[in-house]
Amino acid sequence: MDALAGRRPGWWIAPVYLAMAALMVPWIVVLAQTLPDRMVSANYRTAWVGFDVLLALALGRTAWLTYRRSPFLGNIASATATLLVVDAWFDVTTSPGGPQLAEAVAAALLVELPLAALSLVLARRAAAEIARTGAVRRYRWEFHRRSEQV
Repeated sequence: MDALAGRRPGWWIAPVYLAMAALMVPWIVVLAQTLPDRMVSANYRTAWVGFDVLLALALGRTAWLTYRRSPFLGNIASATATLLVVDAWFDVTTSPGGPQLAEAVAAALLVELPLAALSLVLARRAAAEIARTGAVRRYRWEFHRRSEQV
């Protein structure tokens, strides 16, 4: 059995995350005042291609776990939603304007953000199914039982 199964997180975890969130506020102010409006990046193409590879892997994994009706869908679907929102944000905010901006806004509104919302619905439903049925415990038991039969 997993050593952490059924254990509550330590009392200190929530305050640490809250402190980190609070520390981000002055950092955001500093960035807003000091970062240039424009910047040439030597790795712009690599950054976007790498991000889109990661997004494609997340979408594929979400599809696979949905097909398998896996109890682990919630985590991946949440990550996929996050990547889609980040992709929409940076596509729109880094667009040079004109037709490229219109294309980025259309992609965000018609594809990326609706797919992110669907991913969050999948994650919520997976979490509800786990809470209702104890699917993770059953999934682990079935996995171990099958591996012992081999």
